[in-house]
Amino acid sequence: MLIFSSLLPSFSPSLFYRKQIEIKKPDGALTEINPQGKVPVLIDHSLNEFQIFESDTILRHLVGKYEGTGPSYLPSSLAARTKSDLICRFHDMYITTIQGCMYKASPPFGVFDNREDALIELKKQMKLLEGMVDGEGPFLCGKEKSMADATLFCTGVFLEQILPNHFGWTYQEVFGPLLTKWWENLLATESAFQKVGECLALLPFLPPSLPPPCPTSLPRAY
Repeated sequence: MLIFSSLLPSFSPSLFYRKQIEIKKPDGALTEINPQGKVPVLIDHSLNEFQIFESDTILRHLVGKYEGTGPSYLPSSLAARTKSDLICRFHDMYITTIQGCMYKASPPFGVFDNREDALIELKKQMKLLEGMVDGEGPFLCGKEKSMADATLFCTGVFLEQILPNHFGWTYQEVFGPLLTKWWENLLATESAFQKVGECLALLPFLPPSLPPPCPTSLPRAY
């Protein structure tokens, strides 16, 4: 399989996948695969060059394709599976749409035309997501890993790396206590997440043209 990504050419898929998956930048027009012209997209060579786009759809395709190999990311109970779907949907609708306020050089950031309002909204939505987390854990939906853990993890790397270095917030202020406990447990006990986090932390999240304001007027208490 081939994943087209905006990540650096040196980004090594061997850190993440034991299967034959290659990650690279697209060679031609991205709109030939995704009419929106956005990454990531995936081409599954084993399915007659089947082309897939949208992160959640790619994730579900990979979970289904490698069912029975390692953790399924599909909890055994209906309630946990539904909670996972809810967290994934919430993340894609209300967090992904505005998280560019952390790293895009200029607005718009979703519906917001300034960075400060978008950051306030990002913090609000993370607090709402905190309310969906299973209180006992150790994963977002309880005792089993789910697609929600994989979905939120990459956003967590953005929050951990960018907020303290550029905006004067700690990630704990935005995560809240349950998400902080979840995050620190993943990094301490889950080797796959550790490797992904280490690799993503090396990427140049912030473009050189991004101005360096620290919005000290933003509320700091969780």
